Amino acid sequence: MGQRIGTPHQLRHAIGQSLPPLLWISGDELLLVIEAADLVRAQARKQGFDEREVVDIDARFDRSHLIEATQSTSLFASRRLIDLRLNVKPTKELGEALRDLLPRLDDDTRIMVSSQHLEKATTSTAWFEALARQMLWMETPRIDVASLGKWIAERLAAQKQQATPPVLALITERTEGNLLAAHQAIQR
Repeated sequence: MGQRIGTPHQLRHAIGQSLPPLLWISGDELLLVIEAADLVRAQARKQGFDEREVVDIDARFDRSHLIEATQSTSLFASRRLIDLRLNVKPTKELGEALRDLLPRLDDDTRIMVSSQHLEKATTSTAWFEALARQMLWMETPRIDVASLGKWIAERLAAQKQQATPPVLALITERTEGNLLAAHQAIQR
């Protein structure tokens, strides 16, 4: 089942019918990770995953919190999305906890992990490779400064707006390659 994707279009297609048990969204661009996670959360709601439990993972990760989050029953909703937010580099302990938990996950629980870009040192570990064979992994694209003007123009076009090349260059220069700042400038 493992699948690696890189665009919102691919993500929409991959989760359109049903969410896989484990989704991992990573990338250097926080805005794109947030937007992809928002897309997953919206699709989860459409598929009846009405409850969401957010678990922040930091350096003091304790696998019992993850097990508790996936095994506790809800009084309000029968289907849940466990939203794991990694504030640190993924560890072997987290990876092994996810790997061990996945076969025991019931059909009414899904796990979404969001993190910064995953380095080769992480993606080549045995635990990550085992997870990658079972999960949907989206690595959001990196938008460099040279591509930012095109990215801004595409975002404006999606809002049925356009800008001249000098305006695009000005927004690119003023936002200094920061997608979040560029997004805010476009929204104004």
